[in-house]
Amino acid sequence: MYAIGSIIRRKYLVILSRLHQIAGCFLKGVFMREIQLTQGKVALVDDEDFEELNKHKWYAHMGRNTFYARTRVKEKQFLMHRLICCVDKIIQIDHIDGNGLNNQKANLRQCNNTQNHQNMKRPSRNTSGYKGVSYNSVAKKYEAYINTNGKKHFIGLFNNPLSAAAAYNAASLKYHGSFSKRNEV
Repeated sequence: MYAIGSIIRRKYLVILSRLHQIAGCFLKGVFMREIQLTQGKVALVDDEDFEELNKHKWYAHMGRNTFYARTRVKEKQFLMHRLICCVDKIIQIDHIDGNGLNNQKANLRQCNNTQNHQNMKRPSRNTSGYKGVSYNSVAKKYEAYINTNGKKHFIGLFNNPLSAAAAYNAASLKYHGSFSKRNEV
């Protein structure tokens, strides 16, 4: 039951994020506020955090796969999501929807390194178009695999990438739970 609730919550956040992208900020002042960053980017924050965060000058910083909001205070750099969550350096924060600029509290959760990697997007060098799927040139089929506890696990061979992606999705939900980042199939 917990996994279903988190899936629904995640889909809700994705829908809100997409509505925001499509319609501009018509939700502004109701659920979230925007903080202007450099490079034409904006960070989304809860109304209750806006005033305190907006006292600082924020800039868009490109991380490995997404932008994050950063500021400097007395020669020290701070990431916006870490300030919002008030966490120590050893604790990681995961953006549920994968958008590093969506810093609403409902989109942030504490996690460990493994969980944070489970929720990552498909690597940019992936050629199959799906996370956890690659073409096996020896078998001339698509191979599905999943990484859990630092080990790569073989799921199976499939005639097409869509079937392999569906198999990955099932394994991801089973092994990664609420941190599962599944393919759109």
